Amino acid sequence: MQKKGVTAILSVILMLVITIAMAYFAYTFISNLFISKISYTLIIDNAFNDTLDIRNIGLNPIASLISVTVDGQPAVYLVNVYDISRALYYHLDEGKDTNAYDSSIYRNLGTVYNDTNVCANPPTTSGPNYCPIWTGGIYGGSMNFDGVNDYIMAPATNATLNSNISIPLNSNSVSISLWVNVTTNPNCDGNNNWRSLIRKGVTAATANGWDVVLEEDKSIRWDVGLGNRLNYVAADTNNGLGYFVSFSAILGKYNISSQITSDLRSGWVQPNQLNGVATDSAKNVTYIAGNGPVFGMYNISTGLTYNLSNTDPQNWMDGFGLNGVGVDPVNNITYIVGGGNINSNIPSIFGVYFLSKNKTYDLRGTDINNWIGPYAIGKISVDPSRNISFLAGPARAYDAFKSHGPVFGMYNFTSNQSIDLNTTYTFFVNRFSSFSDVAVDSTNGLVFFVGIDPSSNGIFGVYDIRSKKTYDLTSTNVTPMFKAYSDPQEFRYSSMFGVSVDSARNLTYISGTHQSRGFFAVYNETSNKTYDLTGNAGPPSTNFFGTNAIYSVSADSTRGIAYLGGDGIWAVYNSSSGIITDLRASANWMGNPKRLSTSSLGAAGQSEQNKWVHWIFTYNDSTGTAFIYKNGVRILSQQFSDLLAKPIWPNNYPVDIAMGTTASSCPNQNGYAPALIDEVRVYNRALTDTEIKAIYNIGDLIPAGITGTMKIYSPLTQGTHKVTICTQTNCQSTYMYIQ
Repeated sequence: MQKKGVTAILSVILMLVITIAMAYFAYTFISNLFISKISYTLIIDNAFNDTLDIRNIGLNPIASLISVTVDGQPAVYLVNVYDISRALYYHLDEGKDTNAYDSSIYRNLGTVYNDTNVCANPPTTSGPNYCPIWTGGIYGGSMNFDGVNDYIMAPATNATLNSNISIPLNSNSVSISLWVNVTTNPNCDGNNNWRSLIRKGVTAATANGWDVVLEEDKSIRWDVGLGNRLNYVAADTNNGLGYFVSFSAILGKYNISSQITSDLRSGWVQPNQLNGVATDSAKNVTYIAGNGPVFGMYNISTGLTYNLSNTDPQNWMDGFGLNGVGVDPVNNITYIVGGGNINSNIPSIFGVYFLSKNKTYDLRGTDINNWIGPYAIGKISVDPSRNISFLAGPARAYDAFKSHGPVFGMYNFTSNQSIDLNTTYTFFVNRFSSFSDVAVDSTNGLVFFVGIDPSSNGIFGVYDIRSKKTYDLTSTNVTPMFKAYSDPQEFRYSSMFGVSVDSARNLTYISGTHQSRGFFAVYNETSNKTYDLTGNAGPPSTNFFGTNAIYSVSADSTRGIAYLGGDGIWAVYNSSSGIITDLRASANWMGNPKRLSTSSLGAAGQSEQNKWVHWIFTYNDSTGTAFIYKNGVRILSQQFSDLLAKPIWPNNYPVDIAMGTTASSCPNQNGYAPALIDEVRVYNRALTDTEIKAIYNIGDLIPAGITGTMKIYSPLTQGTHKVTICTQTNCQSTYMYIQ
């Protein structure tokens, strides 16, 4: 009995131990399984035709799926999750239409173009409306751009479903996502040219915008807010101010006292390129000129810029760009010049604005023997003491082989006549030469001009008003401008862009490029010598010119300084100290170059021909960091240390897809991209690495607790099909009926 009792007790204890152990093991197993499952758990809420409503009920975001099958076979699918920061999303699945439809909430309807023609619906296969071909893509359809003249343009602004929602295409942080299949080698002439895949704004000539570029070796370049090209500068001697106008429609003003550069942009000017600026110090006004045409007046007292483009009574300058502006303060008039293109039948622009009448009058009929003709006039400089003005511009070529020389002439306000000065040269001037700028020295009766000849030789000359002769000054250089090139001729292989006179000191400043480097020099009329000043670039950064062209210079003879403007250059030279000071820090809103290229990565950075490749490009404005991702993997990054500026992407600029940024990039194809493009997205923020991996893997990141959709792109016949979706820890199946 006792023995039996002991055995029973031991048995009970043993059973309890086993039970507890099994319970603990079961609890641990079930608990771990439960926790694991709810971490990555996806359920199917609904199915309609080829689209499923899916929901993440787990704790973690889902960036990838183990598998998606239809009737047991791997499926082609794409997940889509609502994202208010997604400003544009073109699936390009239409198959035929004049438009590309935006599935973001902003409804940025894209228009399909062939050259300037809106595409027919359905597209034709020949004639002026021969359009991009709707074809198969990586997901559903795509668009095949021919690399000649096909593109899609999304508007700068557009109506939305919700009138309270604005089109947020002008964000400073951005992400671009698209699938690309390069159909042919993008080489166009073996001259380092490139094609644009998608852009906003204009990045040619380092203006503002962003651009995804297909380079010659099929590598990809990411241009982000490439800063400002300052086209022209002007000194206001009375008020101690320096003005500039830029390629990207910006009027800026530097105050010597406060050492601050102010942004004076006006809404009516955008998005037109500004080319000329001139001040009337006595009246506290500054005039600007640009494409559009833009003709305006900034008033220091009111702080406003007034539109003068509609002051011509007969509307004679409507639609034509203006290149320059010159002020005659004695007669209260302002001259404007521009236009001109014989091949496009665009007349030149030459007119005068009377401040007292608020009217602008046409002066084109004043040129004796029609010497100006339909040719562009680049710049104008006024000698108010003599009531005369001088005009300069590019070669007056009427075909590829004939030219009448550059535009160089004089307008007499008293006689109301313009005469050609091309007959006054005492040296040889090639008839294909172009003059870039002109400046009057009223005190000494001289007119200086700069330019470039067909052999890339810089031109620097002077017209003597008294002798009526024009003399060459290129031989006045003291030493070769860049000794590293061992070039005995300072002006050889140079482009002279800007010239300005300091009459009080008998100095004339010239600027441009030489051997692909920034150029700045001074001509001393007393010694008849030209001295290189390029190496005088000083604080806060040394030799900041680099390879950047200096397009314009303007002297303030009262203070003995000269302002310089160019590619990302805004500076001032002090003739007393001999120092050139970088002024970019005085304008924390100005852009500076930001560019990445995958060409350094070789084949790993290329968009392979006849193969779909996924690219994402991001720029984070707060950190100044740009990234490039290929097939979900970050392959290139750069943090721009110069955060003086944030890229300025004007709201007025549309988004262009597969359209070149400049006609000169590929002369025969105008910069258009030969590629199939699919699934184009633009975000107003920098996506994270996890989001980018998810976009490549499944289409979108599915955050915890969020519902999205899954569209099946696999070919489906009419009837019922079983769909199974598996995450890391669970599988869900449903049936969908295809009608």
